[in-house]
Amino acid sequence: MKIGRLFLLLSMVASSKLQAADGTMQTAKAVVQEQKLAMYSYPTRLGELKFVAADGKPGADARTITLSGKPLLAIKDEKDAQGNALSLMVEDLKPGSTEYEAKIAGQADRPKIRRMVVLLGPVANCVKQFIILDFTGKDAFVSERFGHNPGATACLAFKRARWGKKESEITLGGPLTYVYYTGGKVIGPI
Repeated sequence: MKIGRLFLLLSMVASSKLQAADGTMQTAKAVVQEQKLAMYSYPTRLGELKFVAADGKPGADARTITLSGKPLLAIKDEKDAQGNALSLMVEDLKPGSTEYEAKIAGQADRPKIRRMVVLLGPVANCVKQFIILDFTGKDAFVSERFGHNPGATACLAFKRARWGKKESEITLGGPLTYVYYTGGKVIGPI
């Protein structure tokens, strides 16, 4: 009888440990999912910027970029010269591709984005063109597409950006340099 009670007690303890572990696993999955979604969401002084995939969820292969839930930039079923579907992506590997507002001391939030270079291509390592999103003015500004790519057959590479108040310099591989006039045209290559 004592062995039966001991077995029952041990199985109850084991069951509660498994339930706790399952709860911890669910919590960890939720945190990872939240971090993953945050990778496609960026604060700006004009609202929350989100990269949204074709299925309507935040994601890497974005077809739409929204600002405060309203479409800011969208591509629909666009393909490159090779027939690959194009996506809107963030250049997050190169420093300077995004300009942030100065962080206020003691501020816990992520710094707000002022301007960012958006990649347009089938995959991040084969970019066909670039677009600048600018949040420094009264309204959000979306630049024209740029990047010298006749027939959209070549893969372009972002090198760096030097952000200025009125003029910014964007350098692509080649080297090709473009000048972005804040809230206006992109001129180049120069």
